[in-house]
Amino acid sequence: MVSATVFVTLSMMVAMATAYSGGAPEDVCVDMTPKHSVDPQKSAFPYKITTDHETVKAGDKVKITISGPKPFKGFLLQVRDGKEAVGKFNVDDSDKYVKTINCFSKKQNAATHKNSAEKESLTLEWVAPEAAKSYTVHATVAENGGVFWANHATAKITVQ
Repeated sequence: MVSATVFVTLSMMVAMATAYSGGAPEDVCVDMTPKHSVDPQKSAFPYKITTDHETVKAGDKVKITISGPKPFKGFLLQVRDGKEAVGKFNVDDSDKYVKTINCFSKKQNAATHKNSAEKESLTLEWVAPEAAKSYTVHATVAENGGVFWANHATAKITVQ
């Protein structure tokens, strides 16, 4: 009986750890925290989020790159105005690693991983919204199912 309980418990843990290997679900849009069976890391965010432009005009395209000291398996990116994702990510359906999700009832305003393959770095294309103001790129990056950093404010993009 004990071995059956241990087996069931371990099976559930494995299922939880791999539950989102196909990307973040829309129900994590607000807090950007994966529903893994562990809490986010409290250590400094080790990944680097860079943009190819800091100042753009409405409708301009910005390349946003995720890189870091170690490969990562998962991510969720949003460019936010306060607590709401804005703009749009351009991702081709044939992309092997990235897909978009719809947050806050808007289309393609967040990007996430499509699979759990290790990624050294990724560059995504984001289209700036119409409103002229400063926006912040927010990132969640998962080294694996048990080690991740959630909802870190990173690069700034100003739309003029």
